[in-house]
Amino acid sequence: MSSSSDNEEESCGSDVEKIRQRGNGAFKKKLYKKAVRFYSAGIEIDDSIVALWSNRAMTYAAQELWSKSEADARRVLKLDPTHVKGRFHLIKALIRLQRYEEALYEGARQDNPSQELEDLLGDAAIMEARMRVTKNTSNKFEGTEEQFTDLHKRGMELMQKRQFLDAIECFEGAIAIGVDKKNDKFVDNLLECYSCLARCFMHLGRPMEAGIIFQPLKSLQERFLGESGRSKVAITMNNIGICAKQCGQYEDALRVLTEAWNILTKSNYNETCQPELPSILNNLGSIHMHLGNIEDAYKVYAHSTTVTTAMYHEEHGTVAIDYLSLARCCVRLNKFSEAHNLYEKCLNVWTKRNWNEVLNETPAGKHPDQLKKLVDQAKAEFERLKTFKDTELPKESTTKIEELDERDSGLVAAVD
Repeated sequence: MSSSSDNEEESCGSDVEKIRQRGNGAFKKKLYKKAVRFYSAGIEIDDSIVALWSNRAMTYAAQELWSKSEADARRVLKLDPTHVKGRFHLIKALIRLQRYEEALYEGARQDNPSQELEDLLGDAAIMEARMRVTKNTSNKFEGTEEQFTDLHKRGMELMQKRQFLDAIECFEGAIAIGVDKKNDKFVDNLLECYSCLARCFMHLGRPMEAGIIFQPLKSLQERFLGESGRSKVAITMNNIGICAKQCGQYEDALRVLTEAWNILTKSNYNETCQPELPSILNNLGSIHMHLGNIEDAYKVYAHSTTVTTAMYHEEHGTVAIDYLSLARCCVRLNKFSEAHNLYEKCLNVWTKRNWNEVLNETPAGKHPDQLKKLVDQAKAEFERLKTFKDTELPKESTTKIEELDERDSGLVAAVD
């Protein structure tokens, strides 16, 4: 006696479209094994129909049968290389099979990817980087203290020469030896290896890998440095936030930077004794600006201005950066009179004081071209603002100021 499902399949006869529709109906009811039987029956009749292969790939994915889903998705693309759903199913299967490089390769072949596919590829990129980096830095192998010291020293020398790829190999080798020797004798140099490895990735424009390396560095700092290492942990978290920002992960950056701020300010710490704080506050303010949290950005920048003024003086190069950031917030909040005064303050620092002294005081001191560009932007913004104190800016003027405002000056994103 045949089952009801067998009778259903037999009743389909050779009508492939009818079989496909029954497969779709079973899929919608989450009867995945039954749906597979329908799609397979249709494929046996005509294996040139793309929809049958694509739907079966999707059904295998719903059952987490990733190898079978991959095989069907590849058949889809063999029949139709431009099939969007087929490539999506293939990429998803490859990611679940932890074959991230292949997934990224397939993603690069897709024109105008959907937001869903872009999100999937973003996950693949993160997982691929994490797997590659952690493999290089977590493998333990027997090595002598002399080898660890030599690799550490050689990495530092190569980094000074800006030979970052070679330095990365040295630091990874040193970490692979030192990760099993976390005693007091090794810990300082091991922490430095992690820090320098991450900074090499940042110099190469690879913030994703840098962020992955900063994570174990933070854990090691918390473990070995304790309360006395609070400022170092905050610096590392600041760098994690910068990496997240550069990867477009703004909510993650906001969370990490807020935590870094809290670490430095809890237990009634004197904020003016925390030289790391201005960088954290500036990065936090820029994230709020990007997310459209202008009131929050204004509060952060105002607080940063208070802190840096107390640390230094009102005409210090670092304070000038705060003036500009706060002025840009004021423009967004229609506080034009306050913005006018703040632009005057920052431009007075940059134009009336000795330029070399200002450079030495500014986070961009090693990159004078960046500071010069920022000064020119501030001048242009100020000129547009001059005639609009306490009045509403015309729409075209507001737009121009906002375009300049969105540009990342790069002055507070230095990796410490």
